[in-house]
Amino acid sequence: MKAICITRLFALLCGIATTNSLTNKFNNDTAISNLSKIIDEELSDLPHYDTINDVFDSFVLSIDSEFIENPDPSVINLKKQDCEMNAFKRMAIRLKKNFPKLKFIITGDALYASGPFIKLCLDNNWDYIFRLKSDKLQTVNRDFEGIISLETGSTLNNYFLVKDYQYNKYTFNIVRYIEDSKVFTYITNLTVDDSNIKNVIDLGRRRWKIENQGFNVQKNILFICVALIIMQ
Repeated sequence: MKAICITRLFALLCGIATTNSLTNKFNNDTAISNLSKIIDEELSDLPHYDTINDVFDSFVLSIDSEFIENPDPSVINLKKQDCEMNAFKRMAIRLKKNFPKLKFIITGDALYASGPFIKLCLDNNWDYIFRLKSDKLQTVNRDFEGIISLETGSTLNNYFLVKDYQYNKYTFNIVRYIEDSKVFTYITNLTVDDSNIKNVIDLGRRRWKIENQGFNVQKNILFICVALIIMQ
């Protein structure tokens, strides 16, 4: 377990975001030698990314939270109510200050699928995966539906991909997965192709796991805005 945890930690510190990349880029003699010294255990190889995934897949860790600050509702000016979006903007400043070099993938529901929040992520050198729904970014939705009606963009069943979509001054990829009658559509600046589209969809869907398991207690006790952060 020590070898698995230290390997994952040092890979993240070196900017290796995915466990697949860890095996391909981090598994060399120098890294193995250094990690062996750190954990005081002789390693002949680094743990395989499947093993690391099995361990960390069940980990949900809260690294920050932000209060939504509203005064007494009897005297509040409704035009100045605090909200989740403003709370996240405040928290983003603190996250960047506390973790200036850590690579984050920010996940959020359809409220976050907008120019200001895309800019916020890019300005902080963070990746993002935001849910896309039909009532948000309607032009993007129409274009996506039109494109995939002609070409799915993926050879995998029930997966759809539009690359390098231009939205105002931003470029992102649009991915979709259909499971039974459920449709999961996301926009992301991550590079996506058939080799990793399943992983990208999985990361987007983990937002529910983060919120339900990681922050459920906090949200039930305090009225807060939660940071939906994937350290993957």
